Amino acid sequence: IRYCKRLSPVLTEEAREKIAVRYSEMRMRFQIGFDPNTPADDRKPRLAVTTRTLEALIRLATAHAKLKLRKEEVLPEDVEEAYKLMLIAREEELPSELQEAEVEAVAAASSAAATAGAMAANASGAAASASGSKRRRGEAFAGQEGEGGGISAARFKSMQTLVARSFATSGGAELPRGELLEKVNAGLSAAETRFSQEEFSAGLARLEAQNKVMIIDDEVHQVG
Repeated sequence: IRYCKRLSPVLTEEAREKIAVRYSEMRMRFQIGFDPNTPADDRKPRLAVTTRTLEALIRLATAHAKLKLRKEEVLPEDVEEAYKLMLIAREEELPSELQEAEVEAVAAASSAAATAGAMAANASGAAASASGSKRRRGEAFAGQEGEGGGISAARFKSMQTLVARSFATSGGAELPRGELLEKVNAGLSAAETRFSQEEFSAGLARLEAQNKVMIIDDEVHQVG
């Protein structure tokens, strides 16, 4: 709202003409009591329409343009929205053409909301699926600790430290898989057993499941 208040759109020529038309209609409808859609017997004087009404119509149209984040122009559609608001405020029925436009606008908004909701649901489902997949992989690798195809907790902790150190010394956020393995093994002491390809792959998979790294085309990218 603070941003909208900074904008200063002005009426276009088409908007000025639309305001003149709608103001004249309001004078006929409210002040004179004439409504072309109402039988003559039911016509009666209504509320007064003065220059203050005209000013209110212009201000409402300008406010609507600001809400639409229009920086330069107030368009005829802004005038129409202001006119509809003033009719509703006076408890008047909208003209048939405005009623049809309102129905179409509501239908379009509902359709857009439904589409956005479906897209959000799909995105949420995909994210949940990916998260669940990573969690299952992490649990699977955790269950493999101590087995031939996995990596023990102590070895994984050591590898995690060495991977982080390798990225820090390389000065980048990505390393080829083979080069990273060499750096990790180079960081081991002479008494420690070097990581095999199988053990290294299991450790990388666990790191990826924990969102520490991401493996793309045999490149290991540091994430967090």
